[in-house]
Amino acid sequence: MVEKQTLIVAAVALIFLLVGAGVSWVVLSTQVAPPGWISPEEYEELETHRLSPSMLEAFRMVVEEPIPYPGDYPFSEMPPSDYDGTLRIFTWTGLGREDPMWYNEGPWGFNQTYPNVDIEWLYFEDEPDALSKLVLDPDYADIIEVCGGQFKLIDHDLIEPLDPTMLPLMVEFFPDWIFYNAFWEDGELYAVPFEFGYTSLTYRADIFEDLGISEALWDDTTILFSDIPELEGQIWMYDSVIEIMDLAASYVEYNLTVGDMIDWTSDDTKFETVTDALEGFKPKISKYYTGVEEAYSALISGECAAVIGWCDMYAMVKAGLDEEFGTGDDLDVGFSFFSPMLSWGSAYTINEGLKERDPELYAVAHAFINAAVAREACANKIMEWYTGAPNKYAYEIVADEFPEFIPVIEELRLDDPVFFAEESAYWIEPPTEVIDKWEEFWLDFKA
Repeated sequence: MVEKQTLIVAAVALIFLLVGAGVSWVVLSTQVAPPGWISPEEYEELETHRLSPSMLEAFRMVVEEPIPYPGDYPFSEMPPSDYDGTLRIFTWTGLGREDPMWYNEGPWGFNQTYPNVDIEWLYFEDEPDALSKLVLDPDYADIIEVCGGQFKLIDHDLIEPLDPTMLPLMVEFFPDWIFYNAFWEDGELYAVPFEFGYTSLTYRADIFEDLGISEALWDDTTILFSDIPELEGQIWMYDSVIEIMDLAASYVEYNLTVGDMIDWTSDDTKFETVTDALEGFKPKISKYYTGVEEAYSALISGECAAVIGWCDMYAMVKAGLDEEFGTGDDLDVGFSFFSPMLSWGSAYTINEGLKERDPELYAVAHAFINAAVAREACANKIMEWYTGAPNKYAYEIVADEFPEFIPVIEELRLDDPVFFAEESAYWIEPPTEVIDKWEEFWLDFKA
């Protein structure tokens, strides 16, 4: 077992050493920010990098098979399995992260490793809310979930680098996710992704046909922002300005890098161009929703013709009322992924200073993150929430247990890391000044 542990740790350490030496960033074009704003140049490190094909191919060969459960995990530098303590995890409200299926499945399950550790779940409404709570109390949580806000937490000294040698299951990832720039800063790993997807329009094709909507519009942002009287009051919109502002900017052909968002948001004339497009969308909105299950039901029942949400919307609605594929009640549903800039991923980070103030709990936090990306937990994420997951062996479990879902996975490209990690651009939360201006508009827009 010692030899096996040494090989795993050595493989992980070698990978991360190579990454630290090999990552490079794409520099933003020069843009001017108004007085008092953060300049685009300060965000150049957030831009998507591209690893060379030779590097990716080398990393793909690190692990050919799933890692067997090592009886000596937790490793010798970690607390023994009888460690007794409390781990505080700060996460999105309403997403059910506390369900053991997401972190306690299979031999790598967290409570298999540390059965005496209690988890205290803490919640935030959105990432600005999380940031404000952490600024008030920097030691508020041990593990913090992020979905694009990690660089703000780094800038505020609220999260610290992870130790990849305590995360052996990362070598089971698609390499494209191991080395994705959104989770790295200055050659150090700050976040580990556990799910990903994208924002899209899911629609009932049969209802679109009944309404006389030209099929040529179904996969074009024109369907949202042009004058189509037949669609008035037919679309449910997720109640988040972030989910729609990008679509409107894409429609008027503005770029969606962080620097570009600063540019067209801070320039009142450019911003008005985006908001004018949104005014064209407003008559089509019948409801701003927050509960995804409510939106599933509305689309399945025909209460609305389309919903703007995440990729799970398509899978759930396609399955029909019984939530099973191929049983006769599958619906004629389609989806439009308008821009590769609209992908997202959730990841776990560790609070700044935890390693120094409680090194044992710092190691235990790694064991939780490791458990959250085990193939069994990732397979549950795919099968239950219809999102993508980074552990490549999770898809083999899905193929065995849920084979009827495989065509949907392929259609949504959830098993295509090149599409998500190289062809798409991971969502990174813009500066607070940008979000504040968007939110101010959103409140007036919905009034």
